[in-house]
Amino acid sequence: MKTNLDPKKYPEKKRDPRCPMNPSPSHREFAPLQRGEIWDGTTPWLIADLGLFKQLIADPRVSNDVRNDGYPSATPAFKELRTKGGFNTFDRRDGEEHGVIRRVLMAYFSPKRIEAMRAAVEGHAEAIFDKVMASQTQADLVSELAFPFSSSVLFELVGIPYADYASLSVSAHGLISSGSTAEQAMEAYAVLKAYLGDMIDRVEPGQSGGILATMVNEQLRSGVMTREEIIDTISLMIAGGYETTANTISLATFALLQQPDQYSDLVTCAGDAAAMRGAVEELLRITSVTHFGRRRVATQDIEVGEVTIKAGEGIIFLEDVSNRDPAVFGANPDKVNIRRDARRHVTFAYGPHACAGNLLARLELNVFFQTLVRKMPDLKLATDPGKLVFLEEAQVFGVRELPVRWA
Repeated sequence: MKTNLDPKKYPEKKRDPRCPMNPSPSHREFAPLQRGEIWDGTTPWLIADLGLFKQLIADPRVSNDVRNDGYPSATPAFKELRTKGGFNTFDRRDGEEHGVIRRVLMAYFSPKRIEAMRAAVEGHAEAIFDKVMASQTQADLVSELAFPFSSSVLFELVGIPYADYASLSVSAHGLISSGSTAEQAMEAYAVLKAYLGDMIDRVEPGQSGGILATMVNEQLRSGVMTREEIIDTISLMIAGGYETTANTISLATFALLQQPDQYSDLVTCAGDAAAMRGAVEELLRITSVTHFGRRRVATQDIEVGEVTIKAGEGIIFLEDVSNRDPAVFGANPDKVNIRRDARRHVTFAYGPHACAGNLLARLELNVFFQTLVRKMPDLKLATDPGKLVFLEEAQVFGVRELPVRWA
């Protein structure tokens, strides 16, 4: 395995300007194990190899606790928010601090429960597509289809009135945007805390209608979770639960329209459950929207070949590069191939901190693209691709607008 002990600047640009779907060319120059200098002058280890990614990120000596010295925060604002601002959600903890709440969530996101949501998710897709197609033949897929779909599914799941989406989405974006200052992120967090605290206070005993009310009745009133833990967990679901899915949908559609043969092939997959599941995995692999890397820190010395990652040293797992590993994904990994076996991708991370909501995201993508190819089999991009604006500096990669036409 190639290693490089000389720190190399970890670039601000996360994508290839010539082809925004691809990782930055400088990322591809990293050795599988490479030192990289980030914004605060520290030099965490960069992991740019799929096998090493899975090996190390699942290692119990690798921590996701942002409170540990050496944790390589993505921006000054994220560091401030997570360490001093109080937004220390369960996913950024280890051991039982992480495990207790994760087990609660996994009960809500079990395969059986997620599959039971399919009819409701399909209903959201049908309603949104029918509304858009009723009076027009062109739309912005981002704002008119992808975001309304993913947010309506999430808000119903959590039990939040969809009428509050417009205001809450501003705070949700401010909480995770890499462009937010520490003050802006904390202000966004305060708005979400106040809103959710009020909702918690209004939950009646035995009330149903979403995860929030169920958590209050089953976890808060039994002492399994505190009020603050419920607020932070639901804030995390809102901030990260619909924007990642919507951006994946938008980017995946763009990628397919750049390769019309692949979109045509996807049309033929409609009704073929296995083929559509495979296509969704490939679209997850190619988009890799969490493109700031998965951040961790070693809590003990870890031997990797002839190299020692020492306790207290940060680690950044480059999932966009790892998801293009030709040794795993075969020829032309920069191209969409919906018939490729892409199941080993790490878009949802890997190991004990893998995304708890991955089954919901997969269901949403499956339903959305089933609906898209059925209702819009002749979909085309309605603008020059060179005019599109990509959210390269955002923590969750996406495209600002995606004008499409279907007639």
